[in-house]
Amino acid sequence: MSSFGNPISGLVKDRKITEQELIRAIRIMIAAEYETIHLYTQLAETTE
Repeated sequence: MSSFGNPISGLVKDRKITEQELIRAIRIMIAAEYETIHLYTQLAETTE
């Protein structure tokens, strides 16, 4: 199973994220959600 960290960690507190940082964070979050769907599907398939 992949491990997803905080996609916006390490950012300076007093500045807004850049567009590229936002895109990266969204991509990481979507990948994490996709993985979660697969985990729930696998779990559901192992139950009656």
